[in-house]
Amino acid sequence: MKNIKAIDIAEYDSQLFFTTTEAADSDRILHGIYTDNLLNEINTWIAADVDALNGEKIRGVKLGVESTGRFIITENGNLYGFGIQRYGILGNGIIDEGWNYTKILMDENRPDLQVQELSVNKRSACASVKDQKAEDPNKLELYCWGSSSFGQLGFDNNDNDFTYGDVSTKWDEAKNELLDKPSCLESKPKKVLTDFTFDD
Repeated sequence: MKNIKAIDIAEYDSQLFFTTTEAADSDRILHGIYTDNLLNEINTWIAADVDALNGEKIRGVKLGVESTGRFIITENGNLYGFGIQRYGILGNGIIDEGWNYTKILMDENRPDLQVQELSVNKRSACASVKDQKAEDPNKLELYCWGSSSFGQLGFDNNDNDFTYGDVSTKWDEAKNELLDKPSCLESKPKKVLTDFTFDD
């Protein structure tokens, strides 16, 4: 690997994703690497390319846990998600477990919103977003989606009256009837009622 531009490692399954500037248009391709210790081999693949990203260059990569929620931020501030879309983590309005690749819109009615930074874990994601048409160019807004079972996304779920101790007794394989309640899931980005600014 040479001239790395963006890189991140998925937790637990230890897959590495990166893009480079080594060759022309190479910063429009996201590569994946996975090491299989049992087979003593390294597998590589192209996770996303110029066609999937509509020709945009990759600025950043953020990965969730296991195959749930992997994200690409482009130089234009667009956000693309791919992977298993449990918990609404891909922000495309779907909560079930199907694999998908999608462009994530913070607000369908505001096409000038650009993602600046992204934070993601297995069930939740939040993005700081700038509106190119805003009066104050330094003003950022916060959009979150996914699981807000403990109110961690800043939304009032009204039915999350349980503790983490309660959660630990409710697992059924990879699902949890408290953490994964549909009423606690935001399947599309939703603005958190907090604004903040940054300095150049």
